[in-house]
Amino acid sequence: MTIKETIMITDYKIRKTKNIRGDDNGVLYFEYVKKLSQDYPAISLEGFNPNREQGYFDILMKLIYATGMDKRSNILGYYSEFEPLQDDNPILKHKGYWWLKKSLNKKYINLPWKKYPFLNNKKEFIIQVDKKLKMGGIAYLDIKNTDEIDELISSVSYKINRGFFFLIDKSKIDEFDIAINQADYSKCIDFILIQKGIVFILLGEEDFKISEIVAISNNGIIDKIVYNLEHNKEIKLTKVL
Repeated sequence: MTIKETIMITDYKIRKTKNIRGDDNGVLYFEYVKKLSQDYPAISLEGFNPNREQGYFDILMKLIYATGMDKRSNILGYYSEFEPLQDDNPILKHKGYWWLKKSLNKKYINLPWKKYPFLNNKKEFIIQVDKKLKMGGIAYLDIKNTDEIDELISSVSYKINRGFFFLIDKSKIDEFDIAINQADYSKCIDFILIQKGIVFILLGEEDFKISEIVAISNNGIIDKIVYNLEHNKEIKLTKVL
């Protein structure tokens, strides 16, 4: 008797663009993308999932592995900042970004003095900008520790702060930390892309349980992602022009 392998197939929509800064790119329209120093190709992978956060996790992991990037020399990170700028408040300066992020998240508000305890490698920064505070944080994640990635995705507040996941060469971490303290949001994305990394931006429609992630990088990486997704037997792609 022959035992046949059962494969669970998931439907996704995929969009592609060669010019992410273009007004008619069909993938992403945020102003901070138009402010990038140069144009980049990008793809969007979108799927329906009753658990929207689980949908994000599944798509992110599929995109990461479809990049084909060496997991030993590259690291997965998450960068986020509050938008708009915060009032210059001594309490905020003392408590820091991860404390404030925790206090605005019902899931963690009852954990006294713990700032996102499941993140093993995180930093925060506070920059004075025109009598206001730019507050943000960065976390470096172990790709093998899927629980940590899943938990972070579930804790992200899309209404309070903005952020993105990224893959970058481990040797560029210190340079990125410096860039964060000197640059605005667009230039932080720029830094990752100039270093031949990849940026993942989470989108989607909450009311319809749509999870969507846009991946921005160079032509070689985007082409490899598309090729590997198209040859993944566990997913079914519908191309959207």
